[in-house]
Amino acid sequence: KRYIKYFTSPDPLMAAMTDIEIMPDTKCDEPEYLKMLEENYRLSLSHRYRFISDYLKHLDFYQMGTNINRAITDDDMCGVNTALYYLPRTFGLPYLKVRDSKGLNALQNAILKGNENVTETILEKIPLDKISECLKPKESFKLAIRGDSPKLIRSVLSLMKKEDKLSQMKEGLKIALEGKLSEATLIELLNEIETYTPDEKKLCFDQTTFVLAAPLYSDKMVKKLLNNCDDYLIADFLQYQPAHINVLEAILLQKDINENIPLIFFDRIKNLPTAMKILLLPSNVMFLATGTNNIKIVRKVLEIIPECVKATQLQFKNSIHLNCFEQSLMDRPFKPLIALEILKEIESLEKADIVKSINKQSLYLAVCTNNTPSVKKLLETAPRSLKEEMLAFEEVKKGVLEAAFDNKPCNFEIIEEILTALEALDKKDSEILMGENSLYLAARSNSLQIFRRVKNLLPEDKMPFLFNKRGKGNCLHVAARKAKNLEMIKEILLSCEEEKRVEFVKDTTNHGATAIYAAISSLTYAHIENIKTILEMIPAKDRVSCLKITGGIKGFTPLHLLMKKLSSPANAAVELVLSSIDTIEEIHELLSIKDFDGNSPLDYAFSSVKEIVNNIIGKKRLAEKDDSSSRPHKRLRPISAFEFNE
Repeated sequence: KRYIKYFTSPDPLMAAMTDIEIMPDTKCDEPEYLKMLEENYRLSLSHRYRFISDYLKHLDFYQMGTNINRAITDDDMCGVNTALYYLPRTFGLPYLKVRDSKGLNALQNAILKGNENVTETILEKIPLDKISECLKPKESFKLAIRGDSPKLIRSVLSLMKKEDKLSQMKEGLKIALEGKLSEATLIELLNEIETYTPDEKKLCFDQTTFVLAAPLYSDKMVKKLLNNCDDYLIADFLQYQPAHINVLEAILLQKDINENIPLIFFDRIKNLPTAMKILLLPSNVMFLATGTNNIKIVRKVLEIIPECVKATQLQFKNSIHLNCFEQSLMDRPFKPLIALEILKEIESLEKADIVKSINKQSLYLAVCTNNTPSVKKLLETAPRSLKEEMLAFEEVKKGVLEAAFDNKPCNFEIIEEILTALEALDKKDSEILMGENSLYLAARSNSLQIFRRVKNLLPEDKMPFLFNKRGKGNCLHVAARKAKNLEMIKEILLSCEEEKRVEFVKDTTNHGATAIYAAISSLTYAHIENIKTILEMIPAKDRVSCLKITGGIKGFTPLHLLMKKLSSPANAAVELVLSSIDTIEEIHELLSIKDFDGNSPLDYAFSSVKEIVNNIIGKKRLAEKDDSSSRPHKRLRPISAFEFNE
């Protein structure tokens, strides 16, 4: 019933060629044909076939040929097959020779569509000696390629003469590559080319062949293509540079590169004479190979580059002045083996070439990428003058050592390598190279050994480094925040001049917090020891002044912050802080300080904390009473009820 349209068309023959029952209500402009067909339908298949054959002799072949062409173009395969089934071989040729508006006959349309079954059926309907009348080999070869059917290509090639094949193969191959047709089609063409002599093969390839094929197809296809070319033909094609870029550059610049394709090319180039290699390998091939972030490609390029141009290749710089080694450090995801492989090659160069192959920012980049082997190799390989330049390099006011401390996680191996290199320099030079944040970062690393080494590299006047703030305060703030950090806190305070130690403890962050305040902010039992160490390292007479400093958003003192916390560590810290104060008057002074809301520490205190305060004050009174009994009698001032309650 899908073919009912043919019943209502001016061509009743199509109705006879379909196994569809004539419907009584079908409208038709030619009732006499319908009547004839209706009678014919009731006949046996053999009678019907004979009727159609007789009818075809008298039918306008142009109309029939047009119908067949239209059915092929519309992918109406059922209609096509039915029409071809009833088309006699003896006198079907005129119908198949009818051309459509594009100048193509039924056979050519079937080839262009890549429909193998229809093509074979049509060929069966044409006598062998008459095929050339329907099928012009040169035209049909291109149509078969566009149809993307290896079987049809094989069929058409079997009908072509050798000279026609040679004249059409180059253009046919180009059509297949530009149309990005299937690999099966290309392999069929290459199989044909394999049967040609070397001189004939040269006629089959265009300079654009490799440029088009390499980025698009599999390594198997590219290898087959290369096998059909001799060395001189490959050399000729590799030098072709459309848009100033040759085949190798186009392959290496691909985003999702198939590593096997460049390796196939490099394996073929490997056996060429040195002079030809120099000619074929672009000056930036090493740089581009590094950019692929593929260790196999990098090793293969290093293997095939002639020794006489290796230094030049490694020294190549792009538009932003990055060389091969730095390019290997910039790639993400970072692969340290590539950078190390390039460094090994640089190490084998002469001293002058080493200096040109490594820039002053190379060490900085190696540190930032946490590449320990490259950092070691750079510091071993670089001459002294270049090493000093690399250690002195800064980016955004951040030096090499600071960059090493900023790595997450902190890489102590790299830090130690840099410190060893700095220690090997003259004292004056190393002092100049130390960044202003170095002591802060050393304290943040939580390594006492690293802190001491950094401190020893600093100038005699270490106060600017101690007071230097980065982010969350000075180095004492950082040390105080870390649990069980007594040794580091002692080392920091001992590094400070004694007369400036109190000033150092009073030093605040941007939010007004002292080191004691910082320790209380992240309070645990371990932090209580930090607070105790800080208080012990400053004179007793200066402790009150250190504890009176307000900070934070609400203007809290350390005691405000402690009394707001309902925890056992907070209670223990309150007892520690108040016990470190000598006199009751000083304790009262600390307890009477108001925050921005006008509240004293006791206003926030829980009953358990108030009890601790009363006990400490009571002990202080007893101690003062014992002291007074051993001295000449002094009349005590009576205290008020309010003071007594406090």
